[in-house]
Amino acid sequence: MAIVRMKHLSVMAMAAERKKLFELLSHIGVVEISETALHDGFSRVENPASERLSEELSAVKSAISIAKRYGSFKKGLFSPRPEIGERDFLDDALISAALSDAKKITTAEATLSRSRAEVARLSAVAETYAPWCELDVPLDCLSGKFYDTTLATVPASKSAEDIGQTVADASELSECFVVSADRELKYVFVLSFSDDTERVRDAIKQIGGAIVRFAGVDKTAKEKIAEIKKEISELEKAISDTEASLSVTEEIYDRLLIAQDALDTKLSVANAEKMGIGTERVFYIEGWCPAREEKMLTGIFEENGTAYEFRDPQEDEEPPTLTQNSRLISPFETVTNMYSPPAYRGIDPNPLMAPFFAMFFGIMLSDAGYGLLLMLAGVFALAKMNPRGGFKNFMQLAIICGASTVVWGILFGGIFGNTIPSVYELFTGKIFPYSIAVWFDPSQNPMKMLIFSMVLGGVQIVVSMAIKGYMLIREGHVWDAVFDIGSWWLVFAGAVTCIFNTNIGLYILIAGLAALILTQGRAKKNIIMKFFGGVMSIYDITSYFSDILSYSRLLALSLATAVVSQVVNTMGVLTGPVGFFIVFVIGHVFNIAINLIGSFVHSARLQYVEFFGRFYESGGRLFNPLSIKTKNIDVIKEEN
Repeated sequence: MAIVRMKHLSVMAMAAERKKLFELLSHIGVVEISETALHDGFSRVENPASERLSEELSAVKSAISIAKRYGSFKKGLFSPRPEIGERDFLDDALISAALSDAKKITTAEATLSRSRAEVARLSAVAETYAPWCELDVPLDCLSGKFYDTTLATVPASKSAEDIGQTVADASELSECFVVSADRELKYVFVLSFSDDTERVRDAIKQIGGAIVRFAGVDKTAKEKIAEIKKEISELEKAISDTEASLSVTEEIYDRLLIAQDALDTKLSVANAEKMGIGTERVFYIEGWCPAREEKMLTGIFEENGTAYEFRDPQEDEEPPTLTQNSRLISPFETVTNMYSPPAYRGIDPNPLMAPFFAMFFGIMLSDAGYGLLLMLAGVFALAKMNPRGGFKNFMQLAIICGASTVVWGILFGGIFGNTIPSVYELFTGKIFPYSIAVWFDPSQNPMKMLIFSMVLGGVQIVVSMAIKGYMLIREGHVWDAVFDIGSWWLVFAGAVTCIFNTNIGLYILIAGLAALILTQGRAKKNIIMKFFGGVMSIYDITSYFSDILSYSRLLALSLATAVVSQVVNTMGVLTGPVGFFIVFVIGHVFNIAINLIGSFVHSARLQYVEFFGRFYESGGRLFNPLSIKTKNIDVIKEEN
């Protein structure tokens, strides 16, 4: 089809009608609001609701994330999205209820996090007491008028005798006990006279030990651990109760999903309002809409007493791009947009690119079995998941490219590789006597496949040049089209004709080269420079040749798919009937996954570089109207 013609829209209305008008535009969904330049006497529209809506949206998103982890429901991949009427969707009561749910959920989750953190802390404290369980005295070191007790840790490499001797050297009348030990430390209890305490502790430090203090702990380690376990038990019960409160129902979860999309819509409307300007009494906005919607919008504005103006884009303005294509072509818009949307004043490449992309994809994957699986996956996803937007386009693209793969797989004899001959050999022990390729097998005739690939490349390059010629003629540069495109076509025609009739081909080729020499330097001022400019343009033939050679990737990818699948089948035959099935499934799943990505990437690359490079004007900005856009639910449109 084509790029949709756009109209610039200016609207002025009473300030009291601002909210109503923006809600109406959101409902219609055909106007993109652009930021309006400030004028004398006007100021930027302020909408304090946007900050509040942003905070509420963030709270609901957090609650949804929590509900997914603790919900008592199960949402499968193919579960249908909730449906709701447009009026109910934007109902403040529903949003208020969802916000109340979100607050309860986030509060409970915060409580849960604190309780778990406390359990972790208490568990860590209990671990510090565990080595002292055999010590039947309070951990806060007992001190008297004449004695002190010391708790210490010493490296495990030190023997109990060495530790005892170290303590004895510091204080002859002290007693040292190793309470427990692990792989790293020994836990030591020392009883000594008060006058010797510092010497004892210094001696322990000199052998790598550390003094342990449990200030204020007037209980034994066992008593303290029991006390901690009781606290942990109480906390775990509280955690269990909190988790139960977080086990929200599907009804609450769906309400949160609706609220998320509703708040997102309201926020987009609030932000759009801030792009306008106004005074205390009026406001003014500008934007873009498809020209075909002018009549409908005119009726709405007049019905609501709104001042408006439509006009065509000015030369220095770059309107957003909206393409209009058939259901068969529109999925390929995703491929183009991955590169860059077309410029508004450019040309929509999708109708011309789509057949080449689908054909090249099918040739590269070139297996009817793989293509059938791809088609079924696309049909299943569309039927069960009801996708929208880019994902829907990808699934439709999978069906179209899968159908192309089936066709080329049949032509090249690829049905899960050479499965039919392999199964025949597995059960009969004989070589399959027939070729299953309707046309030819690229793995058996790679040169024929290479020539076919380059012919297809030549055709696409000629088509790209034709589009460029059309664009030049459309812009009034007829002679540029004749000289820059027609001259090269003569060269190509001469080269091809030489294959069949050398004499006629040479005449055409010479005519084409002469046309290039005489015309390609026409932009130069000096006649000598004009001549040399024309001569040097002939060097561009190497660029065309390298571009055509780039299409040899059609051969490379088709061989990659075929050879790997044949290897998989051959390995399966060697393992017997049962092993064949296992190897078949694993091998072909791997092969289709790898070559599916390769086929898409290289098909896209041929479009982006070899095809688009000669005519495509990129850098467009996709039309993004103010509308109800949802991620989680389906909104049923209702008339106001």
